Amino acid sequence: MPQLNKKNIFIISFSVTLLIFSCATNSEIKNNGNIPDWVLNVPKADSQYEYFTASGTNKNLTLAENDAKNNLIGEVLKIFGVSVKANTTSILSGDINNIDKIIEREIKQYSGANIKGLKIKERYIEKNISDSTVYLLAAYDKTELQKEKMRLLHLAEEKTNAVNLPVKNAEKFYSEKKYFAAAYNYVQAACAAFNFKLENAEIKFEADIKNAKQSLKKIELKPATEVSVQGKSGKFLPAFKINCFEEELPLIVTYTIKYVSAGAKQKIFTEKIEAGTDGIAEFILPLQESACTGTVKIETDIEELRKMLKDTNEHFAEKEINELKKIAVKSAVGFNYTIEQEKETQFIQNKKVDVFAEQYGKDGKRLIKSETEKAVVEILQKMNFDAKKINSKNSFAEFIICAIVSIDNIEIIDSGVFAKLTAEVEIHNLKTGEIIYAQDISKRGAGFSETEAISSASFALAKQIASVFAAKTE
Repeated sequence: MPQLNKKNIFIISFSVTLLIFSCATNSEIKNNGNIPDWVLNVPKADSQYEYFTASGTNKNLTLAENDAKNNLIGEVLKIFGVSVKANTTSILSGDINNIDKIIEREIKQYSGANIKGLKIKERYIEKNISDSTVYLLAAYDKTELQKEKMRLLHLAEEKTNAVNLPVKNAEKFYSEKKYFAAAYNYVQAACAAFNFKLENAEIKFEADIKNAKQSLKKIELKPATEVSVQGKSGKFLPAFKINCFEEELPLIVTYTIKYVSAGAKQKIFTEKIEAGTDGIAEFILPLQESACTGTVKIETDIEELRKMLKDTNEHFAEKEINELKKIAVKSAVGFNYTIEQEKETQFIQNKKVDVFAEQYGKDGKRLIKSETEKAVVEILQKMNFDAKKINSKNSFAEFIICAIVSIDNIEIIDSGVFAKLTAEVEIHNLKTGEIIYAQDISKRGAGFSETEAISSASFALAKQIASVFAAKTE
């Protein structure tokens, strides 16, 4: 973990102090003589200014004055600190010390810009045999002082709450057994400690990451269908389902396909899915026209956690990412399947179904062509349904599938782009007037570009819609 270098901090602080007062000094030097009253009694504030005094002693007069200037900043810090702590609504009261450190760091880092209202009015130098003491009287414009107080108040709350609020949320989610949501918030808090350069960031990071790992370990994935499945070419296999015991849990599916034909090589694919509001997640293998075998592995997707850690730019981020990945892999669920070649039979055309799907881009405008609509029709036709797309909901077929497809999220990462689409789906039996299916379906897709990711998600939606239709009309 990175360590603070106190010597460097002192040097930087010393340099900044020189910068502040070289730019904000309007002084009158007084040598030995009558001691000014302000040395013993800080002047009361007037209508325009708040007054501060400080002193510094050293054998070297220049160093004595620099000490006095540093002490003057300390007096200003006290005013800011008391004001901010009295008004803060920070989530946890135990962060007062953190607020002190934030205020001190901010003033030292940005004071050249933000303490522009602070002016040295007078100096008084008291020379002794062995050393000299420099007394400073400074005035701070009240308007500027109030502005800076409010800035620091908002800044202190923002920084402390950047850690405290996610931790509070994480504890709530953990108690509700929403373990991925808890892990996400713990990682968010851990990263915020470094991103906002909080005091003891290393300690906070380690504690929150430990809790994130513990939360991930609590995630259970259980098969909700048979782990070994057989089917025929030209027909969808039943969906591979798992129980996640947590809604909207992000998952990544890695599946393999190896065709039985001579010389065929195994191919590996990935697809993103997520659990529904019932905690159940399902994956439908793409329709296979030839005999093949393969495996399906479903595990918790930690991409969102990885991205937050990587964005800290800390050297230890990769190590923590790998450890989180290992935890996710341990809870993975595996399936295997075999698809046999269907013997050729006399072609029998199945039920007639019309498909009407409106698809919208990320700007909210309806697209001229719907990739989801096209894919649903093509998949149903391969399944021997008499399917076609139509331009309105007016249909004379036996069934109609209606869908409104919109983009939920586009995520750009180092390795590519992920897209999440949601379709509001209704399936009508036009002969009986019955709505036999009405539900929202969400699917994720990946690609090297936004267009590819949306196409992938559209096809995943189409697979699900076609599979549901086939099951509902058997």
